[in-house]
This record gives sequence, C-alpha cells and structure tokens, in this order.
Amino acid sequence: MTISPDLLKIGKGYSRAELAELFDAPDLATSREGWYPRDRYDYIPFFVTLNKEKADPAVAYNDYFEDGLFFWESQNQNTLNSKWIRKIIQEQAVPLLFVREVAKIKGVTQKFVYAGRLASPEPDRSSSRPVKFTFDPLDLLDPLPENLGALVAWKPGDERRTPLRDEFAKAVERKRKRTGSTSQGYETDPKVRRAIELRAMEVATKAYERHGYHVDDVSGNHPYDLLCSKQGVKQRRVEVKGTRGAASVVNLTVGEVIAAREPSAITDLFIVYEIQVSGPNGSPVASGGKVQVIQGWVPEEEDLEPTQYRYKVPLNEAK
Repeated sequence: MTISPDLLKIGKGYSRAELAELFDAPDLATSREGWYPRDRYDYIPFFVTLNKEKADPAVAYNDYFEDGLFFWESQNQNTLNSKWIRKIIQEQAVPLLFVREVAKIKGVTQKFVYAGRLASPEPDRSSSRPVKFTFDPLDLLDPLPENLGALVAWKPGDERRTPLRDEFAKAVERKRKRTGSTSQGYETDPKVRRAIELRAMEVATKAYERHGYHVDDVSGNHPYDLLCSKQGVKQRRVEVKGTRGAASVVNLTVGEVIAAREPSAITDLFIVYEIQVSGPNGSPVASGGKVQVIQGWVPEEEDLEPTQYRYKVPLNEAK
C-alpha cells in the first residue's frame, strides 16, 4: 500500500500512529519532523501545528492560511536546492496537509486534521533559509467541516504575520494570472464571504424584478435562496451562487440538490462570478460580477462530485 489522498477524509482528525497503519508506514508513527518525504511515494504528508507561541523561536516557522492560500516554511536546513524542495517546486511530489492549532490540550496530544492536497507551489526565491512556500489548497471547498474551518480562519499575531502580507498578495496575483480561478472555492474571511453572497443576491434579485417577478428572500428557512412570483406564471425557485472566480464549478449542499430535483418545482441556478472585492480591512465591499443562469435546473448525478461523506455509526447492542 502507498500513501494516497484517496484513503483520507477532509476534516477528519488523524494521529501519526493511525496514519502509519493506514499508509503501511510504521516509521511514520515515530517521525517527529514536520513532513514525511519518502522516495517510494508521490505524496508528502505535511504535519503542521499552527500556534507556535510556546515553540522554540529557532523552529517557530510561519504556517497559516490566508486569501484562499496556505503559507508554509520548511525546516532551516532546507534550501531551494534540497532534493525534496526541488520535487515540490516541480510538483513531482504533492504535499498532503495535516494541521492542528496546538500540539496538546491539558496534556492530551491533539490529532492532525486532514486539509487536503497542496498544489501550485510558489517559493519565495528572495530568501534562503527557511524556504518559504505559498500553496493552493485544492480541497478547501465550501462548506468546510467546522473543525477545519476554524483552522483555516486561525491567524498568527500581527508581529509574525505582517511581513508576509506582500508575499501572499504577489502569490494571489500570480495564481490568478497563471490559471484563473475555475471554481467557487472557499473564502476564508467570513466578512468577504458575506459580502460576495450579498452581492450575488442583489444581482439576482434585480434581474428577476426586471422581468416582472416579485422576489422574496427565503434563504434563511429554505434550501434555496429566492422565491419569484408573477401573475399567470408558475413560481420559480432560485439558487444563487457568488464567487470571485469563474463559473465552471460551484459548491452545493445536499439540501440544495434535493430541492432542485423536486419534480413539482421549477428551479434556476443563478451564478454571479468574477465579483470584485475592495475596501479597507474588516469592511469589504463587493461589486461587479458577470452572470450565468441555468433555467429549469436539475443537477444530474454525473455532474456532481462528492467532497465529503456523512457516516451513520451503527450502535452496538448490549449483550
């Protein structure tokens, strides 16, 4: 058996011992390095403890999520010419990210939460040691499991975080220019996420009102966002999605899929994409956006990709 992301579940906590058994790699259980590179694997497990307040300053590396990316620093002995650093840059070995906030709580060692694959490595070539990387987390799709969402939202103190802001901004811009964003993705800042949602709802509401519909926002208590009514015409449900990226992939809940498949209802999928976000820190403002609408939308099974599963644990009967 070899290391593979197919064996793992996004948002699930794993101990090193559990991963050692899962990957058939006994020495992983006793490994204490921040990663586990091995020649026989195409993937490298990264083990990251975010909060370094109690760590030795010499090894208090900066690792955290921001702007939909993940910033990571290697151990000090690595350089851009180190074997595994080169493999990461050339994407010959894909990091699998396991992350936790602190190592122990009340003396109990905490498990690492699986956060998925890291891609599109951008090394900071202006520094030598440690090597600094900005990654694109491929599997951070909204909605995130609550425990993983809290880790994505975690930030170090400003004294550690501020000097790295420019590197993130450059990496975000490089990423957008190189590949463009092809999915709805996950907005780590809840205020940005809310601003994008409100902008999408505003655009959708005005669009249906221009066509003579009375529009009600029912997103708070229904598995769709808008209910549009017009005399002599059957009501339409509208599922609204907003994103700063492209419109090729959007994230859906089980409830949204079930509601859209109800044969007695007409549902439209209204996507507002390439939304612009600006404004001062803490007060984002969303504007613009292009529109794509799928009328009479019924999501087909072949177009859906599961990103996580809910498992009902069987109860053990008393004997």
